[in-house]
Amino acid sequence: MRFLIPLLALLPLCLAADPPRPRIHIYDLPPHLTAPCHHWGCRHLEPRLRASAYYEPDHRKADFFWIPHRMPFHLDAPDREKAAGGWAREAYALIASTWPYLNRSIAARQVRHFITQSCDHGPSDCDYVPQPIALGALPAFYNPADPARVIGHIVFNGRRDGADAGQPVCYVCFQKHKDIQMAADQGSCGPLCGYNLTVMRQHTAWSVDPATRGRTPVFAAPRPVTFFYAGTITLARGPLDATGRDQLLLFHGNRSGFRVVNTNARLAGGGPPPRLNFAEEMAAAEFCYSPFGQSEGETDRYVAAVMMGCIPVLLTTSRYNGSEVPVAQAYDEVLNWRAFAVLLKLSDLPRLHDHLAMITPEKRHQMRVMLSANWQRLLYSSMYGSYLGEPAGDGDFDAFEAMIEVMRRRLHTLPAW
Repeated sequence: MRFLIPLLALLPLCLAADPPRPRIHIYDLPPHLTAPCHHWGCRHLEPRLRASAYYEPDHRKADFFWIPHRMPFHLDAPDREKAAGGWAREAYALIASTWPYLNRSIAARQVRHFITQSCDHGPSDCDYVPQPIALGALPAFYNPADPARVIGHIVFNGRRDGADAGQPVCYVCFQKHKDIQMAADQGSCGPLCGYNLTVMRQHTAWSVDPATRGRTPVFAAPRPVTFFYAGTITLARGPLDATGRDQLLLFHGNRSGFRVVNTNARLAGGGPPPRLNFAEEMAAAEFCYSPFGQSEGETDRYVAAVMMGCIPVLLTTSRYNGSEVPVAQAYDEVLNWRAFAVLLKLSDLPRLHDHLAMITPEKRHQMRVMLSANWQRLLYSSMYGSYLGEPAGDGDFDAFEAMIEVMRRRLHTLPAW
Protein backbone atom coordinates (compact mmCIF):
# COMPACT_ATOMS: atom_id res chain seq x y z
CA MET A 1 0.00 0.00 0.00
CA ARG A 2 2.87 2.38 0.77
CA PHE A 3 3.98 2.09 -2.89
CA LEU A 4 0.45 2.63 -4.24
CA ILE A 5 0.04 6.22 -3.01
CA PRO A 6 3.21 7.55 -4.74
CA LEU A 7 2.13 5.79 -7.95
CA LEU A 8 -1.32 7.36 -7.77
CA ALA A 9 0.28 10.76 -7.26
CA LEU A 10 2.18 10.33 -10.52
CA LEU A 11 -0.93 9.30 -12.46
CA PRO A 12 -2.01 12.87 -13.40
CA LEU A 13 1.47 13.55 -14.78
CA CYS A 14 1.25 10.43 -16.95
CA LEU A 15 -2.13 11.42 -18.24
CA ALA A 16 -1.02 14.99 -18.92
CA ALA A 17 1.86 13.73 -21.07
CA ASP A 18 -0.58 12.04 -23.45
CA PRO A 19 -1.78 14.46 -26.17
CA PRO A 20 -5.52 15.19 -26.26
CA ARG A 21 -7.85 13.39 -28.61
CA PRO A 22 -8.61 13.52 -31.40
CA ARG A 23 -5.13 13.39 -32.87
CA ILE A 24 -5.10 14.80 -36.39
CA HIS A 25 -2.29 14.26 -38.86
CA ILE A 26 -1.83 16.64 -41.80
CA TYR A 27 -0.52 14.80 -44.85
CA ASP A 28 2.79 16.08 -46.17
CA LEU A 29 2.03 16.51 -49.87
CA PRO A 30 4.43 17.98 -52.44
CA PRO A 31 4.28 21.76 -52.96
CA HIS A 32 2.66 21.62 -56.39
CA LEU A 33 -0.41 20.05 -54.75
CA THR A 34 -0.64 22.51 -51.87
CA ALA A 35 0.65 25.86 -53.16
CA PRO A 36 -0.11 28.60 -53.89
CA CYS A 37 -2.75 28.83 -51.22
CA HIS A 38 -5.88 30.84 -52.05
CA HIS A 39 -8.55 29.70 -49.62
CA TRP A 40 -9.55 30.05 -45.96
CA GLY A 41 -8.78 26.44 -45.11
CA CYS A 42 -5.08 26.61 -45.90
CA ARG A 43 -4.62 30.25 -44.90
CA HIS A 44 -6.30 30.16 -41.50
CA LEU A 45 -7.76 26.83 -40.40
CA GLU A 46 -4.84 24.56 -41.25
CA PRO A 47 -2.23 26.75 -39.48
CA ARG A 48 -4.49 26.86 -36.41
CA LEU A 49 -4.72 23.08 -36.42
CA ARG A 50 -0.99 22.66 -36.89
CA ALA A 51 -0.31 24.96 -33.91
CA SER A 52 -2.81 23.18 -31.67
CA ALA A 53 -2.37 20.30 -29.25
CA TYR A 54 -4.50 18.16 -31.57
CA TYR A 55 -1.94 18.12 -34.37
CA GLU A 56 -0.22 14.74 -34.53
CA PRO A 57 3.04 14.76 -36.49
CA ASP A 58 3.32 10.95 -36.37
CA HIS A 59 0.76 9.53 -38.80
CA ARG A 60 0.91 6.16 -37.01
CA LYS A 61 -0.68 7.69 -33.91
CA ALA A 62 -3.40 9.70 -35.66
CA ASP A 63 -7.16 9.30 -35.33
CA PHE A 64 -7.99 11.49 -38.34
CA PHE A 65 -6.16 12.74 -41.42
CA TRP A 66 -6.22 16.23 -42.94
CA ILE A 67 -5.74 16.66 -46.69
CA PRO A 68 -4.10 20.00 -47.58
CA HIS A 69 -4.87 21.34 -51.04
CA ARG A 70 -4.79 24.28 -53.39
CA MET A 71 -8.03 23.65 -55.31
CA PRO A 72 -7.97 26.38 -57.99
CA PHE A 73 -11.49 27.71 -57.53
CA HIS A 74 -10.33 31.16 -58.66
CA LEU A 75 -9.86 29.95 -62.23
CA ASP A 76 -12.50 30.09 -64.93
CA ALA A 77 -14.67 26.97 -65.06
CA PRO A 78 -12.97 25.12 -67.98
CA ASP A 79 -9.51 25.62 -66.49
CA ARG A 80 -10.79 24.79 -63.02
CA GLU A 81 -12.35 21.54 -64.25
CA LYS A 82 -9.07 20.42 -65.76
CA ALA A 83 -6.94 21.56 -62.81
CA ALA A 84 -9.23 20.30 -60.03
CA GLY A 85 -9.80 16.96 -61.71
CA GLY A 86 -6.07 16.54 -62.18
CA TRP A 87 -5.39 17.56 -58.58
CA ALA A 88 -7.87 15.04 -57.20
CA ARG A 89 -6.59 12.13 -59.27
CA GLU A 90 -2.95 12.84 -58.45
CA ALA A 91 -3.40 13.70 -54.78
CA TYR A 92 -5.60 10.76 -53.86
CA ALA A 93 -3.40 8.33 -55.82
CA LEU A 94 -0.34 9.64 -53.98
CA ILE A 95 -2.02 9.41 -50.57
CA ALA A 96 -3.23 5.87 -51.23
CA SER A 97 0.18 4.68 -52.41
CA THR A 98 2.25 6.40 -49.69
CA TRP A 99 0.18 5.82 -46.54
CA PRO A 100 -2.14 2.91 -45.69
CA TYR A 101 -4.96 4.92 -44.08
CA LEU A 102 -7.04 5.95 -47.09
CA ASN A 103 -7.35 2.38 -48.35
CA ARG A 104 -8.09 1.30 -44.80
CA SER A 105 -10.84 3.92 -44.54
CA ILE A 106 -12.39 2.79 -47.82
CA ALA A 107 -12.37 -0.87 -46.73
CA ALA A 108 -13.85 -0.04 -43.30
CA ARG A 109 -16.25 2.61 -44.70
CA GLN A 110 -15.06 5.05 -42.07
CA VAL A 111 -14.77 8.80 -42.52
CA ARG A 112 -11.34 9.57 -41.07
CA HIS A 113 -10.10 11.91 -43.80
CA PHE A 114 -11.12 15.56 -44.12
CA ILE A 115 -10.63 18.22 -46.76
CA THR A 116 -11.67 21.87 -46.56
CA GLN A 117 -13.92 23.34 -49.25
CA SER A 118 -12.52 26.45 -50.83
CA CYS A 119 -15.69 28.57 -50.94
CA ASP A 120 -19.15 28.68 -49.39
CA HIS A 121 -21.16 26.61 -51.87
CA GLY A 122 -19.55 23.20 -51.45
CA PRO A 123 -17.54 20.98 -53.79
CA SER A 124 -19.74 21.19 -56.86
CA ASP A 125 -19.21 24.93 -57.21
CA CYS A 126 -15.87 25.34 -55.45
CA ASP A 127 -13.71 22.39 -56.33
CA TYR A 128 -15.23 19.98 -58.80
CA VAL A 129 -16.94 20.99 -62.03
CA PRO A 130 -18.97 20.63 -64.18
CA GLN A 131 -21.89 21.09 -61.86
CA PRO A 132 -23.92 19.47 -60.58
CA ILE A 133 -21.90 16.42 -59.58
CA ALA A 134 -23.57 13.11 -60.41
CA LEU A 135 -23.20 9.57 -59.17
CA GLY A 136 -20.55 7.79 -61.21
CA ALA A 137 -18.85 11.01 -62.31
CA LEU A 138 -15.92 10.48 -59.92
CA PRO A 139 -14.55 7.56 -57.88
CA ALA A 140 -17.08 6.76 -55.16
CA PHE A 141 -14.74 7.24 -52.20
CA TYR A 142 -14.36 10.98 -52.89
CA ASN A 143 -17.35 11.70 -55.13
CA PRO A 144 -19.35 14.34 -53.21
CA ALA A 145 -22.62 12.89 -54.57
CA ASP A 146 -21.95 9.31 -53.55
CA PRO A 147 -23.36 7.88 -50.28
CA ALA A 148 -20.26 5.66 -50.14
CA ARG A 149 -17.95 8.69 -49.86
CA VAL A 150 -15.37 8.44 -47.05
CA ILE A 151 -13.79 11.90 -47.46
CA GLY A 152 -15.39 14.36 -45.05
CA HIS A 153 -15.82 17.98 -46.11
CA ILE A 154 -15.05 20.91 -43.84
CA VAL A 155 -17.55 23.39 -45.25
CA PHE A 156 -19.61 26.49 -44.42
CA ASN A 157 -22.80 25.34 -46.15
CA GLY A 158 -25.02 22.62 -44.67
CA ARG A 159 -27.53 22.05 -47.46
CA ARG A 160 -27.96 18.30 -47.72
CA ASP A 161 -28.83 17.96 -51.39
CA GLY A 162 -27.71 14.78 -53.13
CA ALA A 163 -27.20 11.62 -51.11
CA ASP A 164 -29.00 12.71 -47.92
CA ALA A 165 -32.04 13.75 -49.98
CA GLY A 166 -32.03 10.62 -52.13
CA GLN A 167 -30.96 12.61 -55.21
CA PRO A 168 -28.47 11.31 -57.82
CA VAL A 169 -26.88 14.76 -58.27
CA CYS A 170 -25.75 17.43 -55.82
CA TYR A 171 -24.49 20.99 -55.62
CA VAL A 172 -23.54 21.55 -51.96
CA CYS A 173 -23.50 17.79 -51.29
CA PHE A 174 -23.42 17.97 -47.46
CA GLN A 175 -23.77 14.53 -45.84
CA LYS A 176 -24.67 14.44 -42.17
CA HIS A 177 -22.23 12.67 -39.83
CA LYS A 178 -19.60 12.75 -42.59
CA ASP A 179 -19.11 16.46 -43.22
CA ILE A 180 -18.66 19.25 -40.67
CA GLN A 181 -20.40 22.57 -41.11
CA MET A 182 -18.25 25.35 -39.70
CA ALA A 183 -19.45 28.61 -38.17
CA ALA A 184 -19.43 31.54 -40.58
CA ASP A 185 -15.99 33.09 -40.86
CA GLN A 186 -15.41 36.77 -40.17
CA GLY A 187 -14.09 37.11 -43.72
CA SER A 188 -17.62 36.64 -45.09
CA CYS A 189 -20.53 38.11 -43.17
CA GLY A 190 -19.98 36.32 -39.88
CA PRO A 191 -19.74 38.12 -36.55
CA LEU A 192 -19.02 41.54 -38.08
CA CYS A 193 -21.89 41.51 -40.59
CA GLY A 194 -22.68 45.10 -41.53
CA TYR A 195 -20.50 46.73 -38.86
CA ASN A 196 -16.97 46.66 -37.44
CA LEU A 197 -15.42 45.45 -34.20
CA THR A 198 -15.74 48.84 -32.50
CA VAL A 199 -19.46 48.94 -33.26
CA MET A 200 -19.85 45.35 -32.08
CA ARG A 201 -18.36 46.26 -28.72
CA GLN A 202 -20.73 49.21 -28.45
CA HIS A 203 -23.90 47.25 -29.18
CA THR A 204 -23.25 43.59 -28.42
CA ALA A 205 -25.39 41.80 -25.87
CA TRP A 206 -22.48 39.92 -24.36
CA SER A 207 -19.15 40.56 -22.70
CA VAL A 208 -16.65 38.83 -20.45
CA ASP A 209 -14.66 42.04 -20.01
CA PRO A 210 -15.53 43.85 -16.73
CA ALA A 211 -14.73 47.21 -18.37
CA THR A 212 -17.65 46.82 -20.79
CA ARG A 213 -20.21 45.55 -18.32
CA GLY A 214 -22.91 47.71 -16.81
CA ARG A 215 -25.01 48.39 -19.89
CA THR A 216 -28.70 47.48 -19.82
CA PRO A 217 -28.88 43.70 -19.44
CA VAL A 218 -29.80 42.01 -22.70
CA PHE A 219 -32.78 40.33 -21.07
CA ALA A 220 -34.31 43.68 -20.09
CA ALA A 221 -33.32 45.74 -23.11
CA PRO A 222 -36.32 46.95 -25.17
CA ARG A 223 -36.73 45.29 -28.58
CA PRO A 224 -39.48 47.19 -30.42
CA VAL A 225 -39.10 45.19 -33.65
CA THR A 226 -40.46 41.64 -33.76
CA PHE A 227 -38.52 40.47 -36.80
CA PHE A 228 -35.65 41.92 -38.86
CA TYR A 229 -34.11 41.07 -42.19
CA ALA A 230 -32.29 43.29 -44.67
CA GLY A 231 -30.58 42.21 -47.86
CA THR A 232 -30.90 41.79 -51.60
CA ILE A 233 -34.26 40.38 -52.69
CA THR A 234 -34.70 39.89 -56.44
CA LEU A 235 -38.23 38.42 -56.54
CA ALA A 236 -36.98 36.31 -59.46
CA ARG A 237 -38.15 32.98 -58.03
CA GLY A 238 -41.06 33.96 -55.77
CA PRO A 239 -42.41 31.10 -53.63
CA LEU A 240 -39.79 28.76 -55.13
CA ASP A 241 -36.86 30.83 -53.84
CA ALA A 242 -34.51 28.39 -52.06
CA THR A 243 -33.20 31.14 -49.75
CA GLY A 244 -36.62 32.27 -48.46
CA ARG A 245 -35.85 35.94 -49.21
CA ASP A 246 -38.60 36.31 -51.80
CA GLN A 247 -41.13 34.68 -49.47
CA LEU A 248 -40.28 37.17 -46.71
CA LEU A 249 -41.01 40.15 -48.91
CA LEU A 250 -44.10 38.61 -50.51
CA PHE A 251 -45.77 37.47 -47.28
CA HIS A 252 -44.32 39.76 -44.60
CA GLY A 253 -43.01 42.90 -46.33
CA ASN A 254 -45.81 45.07 -44.90
CA ARG A 255 -46.57 43.15 -41.72
CA SER A 256 -46.73 45.17 -38.50
CA GLY A 257 -43.68 44.60 -36.30
CA PHE A 258 -41.72 43.06 -39.18
CA ARG A 259 -38.84 45.05 -40.67
CA VAL A 260 -38.01 43.48 -44.06
CA VAL A 261 -35.70 45.78 -46.01
CA ASN A 262 -34.84 45.12 -49.64
CA THR A 263 -31.41 46.56 -50.40
CA ASN A 264 -31.85 45.82 -54.09
CA ALA A 265 -32.08 49.43 -55.31
CA ARG A 266 -33.88 48.55 -58.56
CA LEU A 267 -36.75 46.79 -56.78
CA ALA A 268 -36.72 49.07 -53.77
CA GLY A 269 -37.84 52.08 -55.79
CA GLY A 270 -34.62 53.17 -57.47
CA GLY A 271 -31.84 55.32 -56.11
CA PRO A 272 -29.04 54.15 -53.81
CA PRO A 273 -29.78 51.19 -51.54
CA PRO A 274 -30.67 52.04 -47.95
CA ARG A 275 -27.71 52.25 -45.57
CA LEU A 276 -28.34 50.37 -42.35
CA ASN A 277 -26.43 49.87 -39.13
CA PHE A 278 -26.94 46.14 -38.73
CA ALA A 279 -25.75 46.21 -35.14
CA GLU A 280 -28.44 48.71 -34.16
CA GLU A 281 -31.11 46.95 -36.23
CA MET A 282 -30.39 43.52 -34.77
CA ALA A 283 -30.09 44.86 -31.23
CA ALA A 284 -33.60 46.32 -31.61
CA ALA A 285 -35.21 43.09 -32.88
CA GLU A 286 -36.49 39.97 -31.15
CA PHE A 287 -35.82 37.66 -34.12
CA CYS A 288 -33.40 37.95 -37.07
CA TYR A 289 -33.51 35.93 -40.28
CA SER A 290 -30.31 34.31 -41.55
CA PRO A 291 -30.92 33.02 -45.09
CA PHE A 292 -28.66 31.39 -47.60
CA GLY A 293 -26.76 33.83 -49.79
CA GLN A 294 -28.19 35.29 -52.98
CA SER A 295 -26.68 32.41 -54.94
CA GLU A 296 -27.47 29.91 -52.16
CA GLY A 297 -24.08 30.17 -50.51
CA GLU A 298 -23.61 29.82 -46.77
CA THR A 299 -26.04 31.23 -44.26
CA ASP A 300 -23.88 33.52 -42.15
CA ARG A 301 -25.88 36.33 -40.52
CA TYR A 302 -26.86 34.15 -37.57
CA VAL A 303 -23.50 34.89 -35.95
CA ALA A 304 -24.09 38.64 -36.07
CA ALA A 305 -27.63 38.09 -34.77
CA VAL A 306 -26.37 36.02 -31.85
CA MET A 307 -23.81 38.71 -30.99
CA MET A 308 -26.62 41.28 -30.77
CA GLY A 309 -28.84 39.01 -28.68
CA CYS A 310 -31.30 38.65 -31.55
CA ILE A 311 -32.74 35.13 -31.73
CA PRO A 312 -31.76 33.73 -35.14
CA VAL A 313 -34.36 32.27 -37.50
CA LEU A 314 -32.83 29.50 -39.61
CA LEU A 315 -34.07 27.07 -42.24
CA THR A 316 -34.04 23.32 -41.77
CA THR A 317 -34.93 22.75 -45.43
CA SER A 318 -34.16 24.39 -48.75
CA ARG A 319 -34.87 23.58 -52.40
CA TYR A 320 -32.71 21.80 -54.91
CA ASN A 321 -33.47 20.11 -58.21
CA GLY A 322 -37.19 20.64 -57.75
CA SER A 323 -37.41 19.15 -54.26
CA GLU A 324 -37.28 20.33 -50.66
CA VAL A 325 -34.04 19.06 -49.10
CA PRO A 326 -32.80 19.02 -45.48
CA VAL A 327 -30.33 21.54 -44.11
CA ALA A 328 -27.79 21.03 -41.30
CA GLN A 329 -26.71 23.73 -38.82
CA ALA A 330 -23.15 24.53 -37.78
CA TYR A 331 -21.81 21.97 -35.30
CA ASP A 332 -25.30 20.57 -34.73
CA GLU A 333 -23.78 17.39 -33.33
CA VAL A 334 -22.52 19.54 -30.46
CA LEU A 335 -24.83 22.57 -30.28
CA ASN A 336 -28.55 22.26 -29.52
CA TRP A 337 -29.79 24.93 -31.93
CA ARG A 338 -33.43 24.50 -30.96
CA ALA A 339 -32.56 25.83 -27.51
CA PHE A 340 -31.57 29.28 -28.83
CA ALA A 341 -32.84 29.60 -32.43
CA VAL A 342 -36.08 29.28 -34.37
CA LEU A 343 -35.75 26.44 -36.88
CA LEU A 344 -38.33 26.34 -39.66
CA LYS A 345 -38.88 24.53 -42.93
CA LEU A 346 -38.81 26.65 -46.07
CA SER A 347 -42.49 25.84 -46.54
CA ASP A 348 -43.24 27.35 -43.09
CA LEU A 349 -42.15 30.87 -44.06
CA PRO A 350 -45.58 32.10 -45.22
CA ARG A 351 -46.81 31.44 -41.64
CA LEU A 352 -43.67 32.80 -39.97
CA HIS A 353 -45.70 35.32 -37.96
CA ASP A 354 -47.79 32.52 -36.42
CA HIS A 355 -44.68 30.56 -35.42
CA LEU A 356 -43.09 33.59 -33.77
CA ALA A 357 -46.32 34.55 -31.99
CA MET A 358 -46.30 31.19 -30.20
CA ILE A 359 -42.92 31.96 -28.57
CA THR A 360 -43.80 33.54 -25.22
CA PRO A 361 -41.71 36.23 -23.48
CA GLU A 362 -40.64 33.57 -20.98
CA LYS A 363 -39.47 31.31 -23.78
CA ARG A 364 -37.59 34.16 -25.46
CA HIS A 365 -35.87 34.84 -22.13
CA GLN A 366 -34.82 31.18 -21.90
CA MET A 367 -33.52 31.25 -25.47
CA ARG A 368 -31.40 34.32 -24.71
CA VAL A 369 -30.00 32.59 -21.64
CA MET A 370 -28.87 29.84 -24.00
CA LEU A 371 -27.48 32.43 -26.44
CA SER A 372 -25.39 33.80 -23.59
CA ALA A 373 -23.98 30.31 -23.03
CA ASN A 374 -23.17 29.63 -26.69
CA TRP A 375 -22.02 32.82 -28.43
CA GLN A 376 -18.34 32.03 -27.90
CA ARG A 377 -18.80 28.75 -29.80
CA LEU A 378 -19.44 30.74 -32.99
CA LEU A 379 -16.31 32.94 -32.91
CA TYR A 380 -12.84 31.95 -34.13
CA SER A 381 -11.23 33.61 -31.14
CA SER A 382 -8.21 31.29 -31.10
CA MET A 383 -7.53 32.15 -34.77
CA TYR A 384 -8.22 35.89 -34.90
CA GLY A 385 -7.90 36.93 -31.27
CA SER A 386 -10.45 37.69 -28.58
CA TYR A 387 -13.41 39.83 -29.66
CA LEU A 388 -14.89 40.68 -26.26
CA GLY A 389 -12.30 39.47 -23.78
CA GLU A 390 -13.27 35.80 -24.12
CA PRO A 391 -10.50 33.16 -23.70
CA ALA A 392 -8.76 32.34 -26.96
CA GLY A 393 -6.54 29.29 -26.61
CA ASP A 394 -6.51 25.52 -26.84
CA GLY A 395 -9.37 24.05 -24.86
CA ASP A 396 -11.38 27.31 -24.84
CA PHE A 397 -14.56 26.41 -26.63
CA ASP A 398 -14.51 28.68 -29.67
CA ALA A 399 -15.53 27.75 -33.23
CA PHE A 400 -12.28 25.88 -33.84
CA GLU A 401 -12.77 23.86 -30.67
CA ALA A 402 -16.37 23.16 -31.73
CA MET A 403 -15.00 21.45 -34.85
CA ILE A 404 -12.61 19.46 -32.67
CA GLU A 405 -15.48 18.45 -30.38
CA VAL A 406 -17.46 17.13 -33.35
CA MET A 407 -14.47 15.01 -34.33
CA ARG A 408 -13.99 13.87 -30.74
CA ARG A 409 -17.57 12.66 -30.45
CA ARG A 410 -17.38 10.88 -33.77
CA LEU A 411 -14.17 9.18 -32.72
CA HIS A 412 -16.00 7.57 -29.81
CA THR A 413 -18.44 5.94 -32.24
CA LEU A 414 -15.85 4.64 -34.72
CA PRO A 415 -14.83 0.99 -34.42
CA ALA A 416 -11.12 0.39 -33.96
CA TRP A 417 -9.25 -0.49 -37.11
